[in-house]
Amino acid sequence: MERERQQTSIKEREREVQRALATSLRDRDKERQYHKRDEAVQQASIKEREREVQRALATSLRDRDKERQYHKRDEAVQRRDRQQASIKEREREVQRALATSLRDRDKERQYHKRDEAVQAERTKEEDAAAREKEARAQASIKEREREVQRALATSLRDRDKERQYHKRDEAVQHFNALLADLVRNPDLSWREAKKQLRKDHRYSLAELLTKEDKERLFSQHTAALASKRRDKLRALLNELNVSCTAHWRDVKTQLQENPAAPVYSAASQCKLRALLNELYVSCTAHWRDVKTQLQENPAAPVYSAASQMEREFRDYQRDKQSAAKTALRQLLLETRSLTHKSHAAVREAGSMQHVHDALRHDASPIVAKTALRQLLLETRSLTHKSHAAVREAGSMQHVHDALRHDASIEAKTALRQLLLETRSLTHKSHAAVREAGSMQHVHDALRHDASSIEAKTALRQLLLETRSLTHKSHAAVREAGSMQHVHDALRHDARYTALEHIPDERTAMITSYLEELEKKGPPPPPTATEPSRRAKQ
Repeated sequence: MERERQQTSIKEREREVQRALATSLRDRDKERQYHKRDEAVQQASIKEREREVQRALATSLRDRDKERQYHKRDEAVQRRDRQQASIKEREREVQRALATSLRDRDKERQYHKRDEAVQAERTKEEDAAAREKEARAQASIKEREREVQRALATSLRDRDKERQYHKRDEAVQHFNALLADLVRNPDLSWREAKKQLRKDHRYSLAELLTKEDKERLFSQHTAALASKRRDKLRALLNELNVSCTAHWRDVKTQLQENPAAPVYSAASQCKLRALLNELYVSCTAHWRDVKTQLQENPAAPVYSAASQMEREFRDYQRDKQSAAKTALRQLLLETRSLTHKSHAAVREAGSMQHVHDALRHDASPIVAKTALRQLLLETRSLTHKSHAAVREAGSMQHVHDALRHDASIEAKTALRQLLLETRSLTHKSHAAVREAGSMQHVHDALRHDASSIEAKTALRQLLLETRSLTHKSHAAVREAGSMQHVHDALRHDARYTALEHIPDERTAMITSYLEELEKKGPPPPPTATEPSRRAKQ
């Protein structure tokens, strides 16, 4: 009721102000009418006087008219000034009255605000739960908006990356097509090939590729050409029925006489593998170490470029790794203790130790037989006349002596290589052996390092064979913050579980491999010269 009375009083004051304003406007209109009447009367009297003056004073009429006009103008100006002053004064009065009413209204509003504040304090506890609920709803909406924005940003980044990948793939395709058309010689160096490629207008289509990418694609192209040439050479050797114990000088003469033989810039490609076999280079050896051994060896073949020798070394390593993998599969097939129940037994035991023990036990005779066959092939003292000599002598003693000598040399070389690669053996190891009076810890270290090296090599091969690991895997690991899906993909392979005793090193190897894949980027599409690049990797 009090609020209604206050509103009624405010409205009454506003009506009074409006009435006062209307009254002032009516008064101003009446004054204007009075002034108009006075002006009309004055004009009539002036006209009468003018008639009298015109009759009496015709000569001074013009001067008097001018003076009257001047007086009229002054009076009009004075009247206008008076009217404007009165209007302004009335407007100021109206403004003062309006300001007074506004102040009163503001005071009343302040009173209302105070009342509302008191009521709000009273109802604050009741509205707190509703506000909290609304705040939670708004927070959840904002969080969803942020998630949508993040997802949208991620999709935009992926789209940009895909565009870049497509552009890069197109550049790779153009460059591979250019290589397929212009580079036909696998012995051609990158410096010489680059001069020929720049003359072609298609070279500008591969501007997105860096120098390293172009050189890498050129190396892959020449490697594919060299592989084709090597396959052609091997097929020709098979047609000529060349035995595994034939000498190079005899085979070289046959190849020179055959017009279908592939053309080599030098015979160094064929000699390098034989030298690497003689040096017992493992499939996990680093190129810098092998390069030093080849530079110190006078029998090493001469190459026009170091990259060509390195490419041949990589091919040799790849062939040896493939042979080792094939041997492992054959060993798994020949191991009778591994049955359909072995996987369940591994899950129950939580370890693959008994599998490794079974493979180690079963592998020893197979490895020994394979090594014996290789040793027989490499022993030059055994020729086509050896069997007749054995029949004449009635004994194989000289054969066993020759094989024993060659086998001891091979075993010593392998042992020296293992000693060089074992980091736990330092300059203090001999003193420790003297103090302990035993070399048991040295044997344990060698046994452990040999098995670890083989297991790491097998893990690297497993990573190369796992197609689910691509250039996007490292980014997925960073987003997820975990490598669990990578471990799950590899856990079912025995080559992964072989490094359970060193999980940190295994994780580091996997991480470095994923980083390397991310740096390389997406693989180029297959071309006519390289149809199965991913399969080779």
